Amino acid sequence: MTGTVDRPVEQLPEPSRRERLRRLPTTREVGVSRGDSALVMTHVITAISALLLGGIAGLLQSLERSGRMNLPDWLGYYQLVTAHGILMAIVFTTVFILGFFYAGVAAVTDGELYAGPRALAWMGYALMVLGCVLVVIPLLAGEATVLYTFYAPMQAHPAFYFGLTFFVVGSWLGGFAIFLQYASWRRAYGAITSPLFAFMAVATMLVWQVATLGVATEVLLQLIPWSLGWTDTINVLLSRTLFWFFGHPLVYFWLMPAYTAWYLVMPKLIGGRVFSDNLARLSFMLLIVFSVPVGLHHQLMEPGVDNGWKLLQVGLTFAVVIPSLVTAFSLWASMELAGRERGYGGMFGWLRGLPWKDARFLGLMMGMLVFIPGGAGGLILASFNLNQAVHNTIFVTGHFHLTVATAAALTFISTMFWLVPHVTGRRITPRANRWMLAQVWSWTIGMAIMSTSMHIAGLLGQPRRTKVIDYGSGEKVASSWGPYEMGQAIGGTILFVSVILAFGIVVYLATRAPRATATEPRAEFPLADPPRNGLEVPSWLESWRLWLTVLAVLIVAAYATPIIQIFNQKDTGAKAVQSFKGDEGGLKLPTQPATPAAPPASSDSTEDSGNSKAGSDSNAGADGAAGDDASKGSDAASGEASAVDMDAARDTFAASCGGCHALSDAGTNGAVGPNLDSTKMDADQIEQQILNGGGAMPPGLLQGDDAAAVAQYVAGAAGS
Repeated sequence: MTGTVDRPVEQLPEPSRRERLRRLPTTREVGVSRGDSALVMTHVITAISALLLGGIAGLLQSLERSGRMNLPDWLGYYQLVTAHGILMAIVFTTVFILGFFYAGVAAVTDGELYAGPRALAWMGYALMVLGCVLVVIPLLAGEATVLYTFYAPMQAHPAFYFGLTFFVVGSWLGGFAIFLQYASWRRAYGAITSPLFAFMAVATMLVWQVATLGVATEVLLQLIPWSLGWTDTINVLLSRTLFWFFGHPLVYFWLMPAYTAWYLVMPKLIGGRVFSDNLARLSFMLLIVFSVPVGLHHQLMEPGVDNGWKLLQVGLTFAVVIPSLVTAFSLWASMELAGRERGYGGMFGWLRGLPWKDARFLGLMMGMLVFIPGGAGGLILASFNLNQAVHNTIFVTGHFHLTVATAAALTFISTMFWLVPHVTGRRITPRANRWMLAQVWSWTIGMAIMSTSMHIAGLLGQPRRTKVIDYGSGEKVASSWGPYEMGQAIGGTILFVSVILAFGIVVYLATRAPRATATEPRAEFPLADPPRNGLEVPSWLESWRLWLTVLAVLIVAAYATPIIQIFNQKDTGAKAVQSFKGDEGGLKLPTQPATPAAPPASSDSTEDSGNSKAGSDSNAGADGAAGDDASKGSDAASGEASAVDMDAARDTFAASCGGCHALSDAGTNGAVGPNLDSTKMDADQIEQQILNGGGAMPPGLLQGDDAAAVAQYVAGAAGS
């Protein structure tokens, strides 16, 4: 571009085709300007900080789950699950992706962001930080323990949902900044095919912008009004459907930047080239089309949606395999050509010609290799019949730790290894490269141990998102999980060491690595995007209107009827379930409001208990309890003993609850907890806990008179 980049595009004279080709930056060094360095580094430092905090939460989870440690009373296990998911899956990935794209798009479009896109990028970052603050406050207070998916009817504090809204809107502004930069460049250079990096960045952000429409609709129209008390109930099936409209495309939002690095950075590092520009663009366009209308395959086990529509979206899910296989073919072709050009022959001899001792390459390669079993696991989870064997088991967790936490995350970390010194004007030393190699290998080994343990435990039926379930002491299947829980803890510990290494390396590269000199330049921006001549790429491959129209048609076809069916169902509203606080995520009930003293209880205490239950709601079970605390406890063991056989209640407790809970009077020493000898709950509160469940305890473990009798027995035996 001639003149300043701030000059309005519409004032530029219309250049001829020869002039447009002449202007293309074919000889300029690809890199990030000083003006954009602060923007890129702010995103990178924020992302790596989120990775560190999320890694701490993940380590504590694995150690607590395996029985290697006990969390302090002020920290809940499910708070850690929620924090780990949000920090890793949302904050780390989104913030880094935007920073990476700002750097790459600026590098290939005139070397810097124009004034408008740069301003939008900073505004978006500010909104994302504000959103993070609003999410963290209720999360730390125990008012947003709703896990990363924030499924209804679990209800969080309104600030949590407002924080999510600000974060998503901030990311939208980041996407618009990339769109504006791309459009301005295209208008300046005419009908010239855009640089491949810019094309891939636009495609990725389009997936994000479209996918987040689902979760934005859920949060704005359902969750926020519901959490503010404007509505009493929420349509759970609709909220889950809207979430998974977003949830599965989110996976491709993580993977497409990794694909970008694999397509463009890896060939440069190995001294090769992009195998086919056309195949790369086609794969990204297919990902746009097939990645969004597939969310129902996450709801295969849920009632309320016809199986035919689920089957349609399962088919679209399997269609995503096509661009993935195209990508695999292109990448291996690039590597083989590079190896053979270096003189390595034989069927696989070219592998020896790859730079295995370059950490920048090794990280990308390990991410690619791990994605192979990760993708195979995804095919299992997307299948009607195979999914039933592992649905909601820790097999699922092992799967996405391969796809997201390695294929994407390890690629992002390896990208930081060259992006940070490039942006800060520093060099990568051999010593730094050795530390980077240690980080890549420790991540790969730790993930192999942890994920393999998760997959095997999942095949043995171990549930996910649950601190511990042993189904009673000595249960054979549950007992078989022990070695794999230990494997998860060992792998998680190694991974945490790798996270610390990654954080330390990034800080070193940003602040302590040697500065560039005239003879030793800064770390390169390794992009193999070849100079465009505007002739070889068909125009339909960059026709955004065409591909977005196809996407819109598929979305309507896949979702219109299921959503209509959901609205036509009756009695779909559910009241809020408040997440409990405590080291088990449900062992410390919220403080119960004081209730006025009730009239003297009738002689039929069982009937009074039933009436009390009828007056309570399904969330915490405190309202409507008959009598005050003083009339309970000892009376439950004496005055009410006439209506309840305490010996029978003791036996029922020992058989049904003793495997988890310790109670001296019953002679039980359950290892899960809590220790009921110190409980301060009265009989009605205990009964509601039995009926509604909480933490690792499923709802309805005992019913009717059995629940009431055991509650009275426990209250009396504990002296509460």
